[in-house]
Amino acid sequence: MFQLLQPLMLFSLLGLAIPVAIHLWNRKRGQRIKVGSIALLKETQSRRMSSIRMNEVGLLLVRCLLLAVLALLLAGPRWLTTQNKRRTWVLVSPELLSGLADSTGQVRRAVDTLLKSGSELRMLTKDFPAFSLQNIPVLRDTVQVTSEYWSLLRELDWKLPAQTSVVLLTAEKLHALRGSRPTVNLDVQWLTFDATRAANHQLVDAYLTSTDSIRVQIGKSSSEGNSCQTLILPVKAGVYPAADNSLKLTNHSTQWQVSLAGGPATPVDTNTYSLAIYAGKNFAEDARYVRAACEAIAHFTKRKITIDYITSQTTTPRQCDWLFWLSRDSLPKVWLTRTTTVLTYPTKAANHLPVESSWLQLPQPLAHPVRLYQGFSADLAGEAIWRDGYGRPVLTFSEKNKAGVYRFSSRFHPEWNDLVWHEAFPEVLLSLFNNHLWLSEKKTVNQYDQRRIDVAQLFPQGRSSSIKESRQVPDVKPLREPLWLLALVLFVAERWVTGRTRKQISREIAV
Repeated sequence: MFQLLQPLMLFSLLGLAIPVAIHLWNRKRGQRIKVGSIALLKETQSRRMSSIRMNEVGLLLVRCLLLAVLALLLAGPRWLTTQNKRRTWVLVSPELLSGLADSTGQVRRAVDTLLKSGSELRMLTKDFPAFSLQNIPVLRDTVQVTSEYWSLLRELDWKLPAQTSVVLLTAEKLHALRGSRPTVNLDVQWLTFDATRAANHQLVDAYLTSTDSIRVQIGKSSSEGNSCQTLILPVKAGVYPAADNSLKLTNHSTQWQVSLAGGPATPVDTNTYSLAIYAGKNFAEDARYVRAACEAIAHFTKRKITIDYITSQTTTPRQCDWLFWLSRDSLPKVWLTRTTTVLTYPTKAANHLPVESSWLQLPQPLAHPVRLYQGFSADLAGEAIWRDGYGRPVLTFSEKNKAGVYRFSSRFHPEWNDLVWHEAFPEVLLSLFNNHLWLSEKKTVNQYDQRRIDVAQLFPQGRSSSIKESRQVPDVKPLREPLWLLALVLFVAERWVTGRTRKQISREIAV
């Protein structure tokens, strides 16, 4: 079925009158007759209207067809085909590939039974690629494990026709559910399999504290939940007891290493991290709040942290791990080369936005929201870390000259937002430090998360029966590419015909 996205654009077909008028207005070319003398010729009144007639019909048709194709392109043409045949898709989550490879396992037996009924086997990942049982050894090494079942189910709902039968085979993973429960128009069957392992322990972090001890954080995950244990160890090699496990501390070539029983060794972080805070004119109060939060982080984590307070741009900065550039002056290039990560305010080119009541959307769950009062109309390039209540980026992260750059379109000031007065302010900064300071290598937490969920909580919401019967999702094939190709061919043909006509006229005049 042919459909136009912008049918009002067909009014541009009125432009076809232009080439028609031009061709009608062109006077018929007269014939050249050789005469011996013009003495006997008498002047007569010109009869322009009587000579109006259609000339060069072929060229006119080409030009009109070219304009018609361009008008059709503006209208957004596409071809819709409705799939009447309902297919049954069997979608297997990547974490079940190991179980699928076992020909005697529960997952393989369930898939074999479904395939005998003519179902189509696909992977529960982006774009839902089809695969065969023979490709499982290769897929286990290449397919990325997904952790967002519901978002994939929404994508599947728009991809398939209404009431298509879909069978999902997944693990009972709590971390695979994010966002709100989707509402879909599919006939969903959800089969879950126990893919959990025994409760596992993971070394989350190990570092030398400012009090000359080693602080170790151990994470534990089981089907019932997650927990974290913090141990303070003396700087002395040995084996130390931990919850349901033991911890071994060794020293190899002046490098301390810690490991769980039977696990790999993790180096102990002995670095001293330097933070620098530059406060421009009228930004001293911002710096006091930031410095207080950094001191609270150092006191809480017991990490070895130094904090430098700078008030002059002429001061040659020493190498630091994190720089707070609390000024609307442009960041000097030499400062950027002497830091690993920097957080900046917008420059003076950014306009100050009027007072606007909103709030900050932060990754951390908070007891009460952080109100946002003022900001800058800055173009924040990079990945959005914080957003306001309208979804606009407030803090972004990008890389520049091998340095990480955070851009903050507000200020650390109570007149601009409530963040500096919020009890979670040090925690918010700590999360930034964890991502791009001492925990530069992000750990994949989901692969250790063993929490399970009941199958009843997995199922999406269904639409009413009246909507299900009326809604059909056809296959959409845009027609822009073939029409653009046709327009190009017509343009080339029009230029060729025009050039040939001009050459013919030139030859007639020369005779």
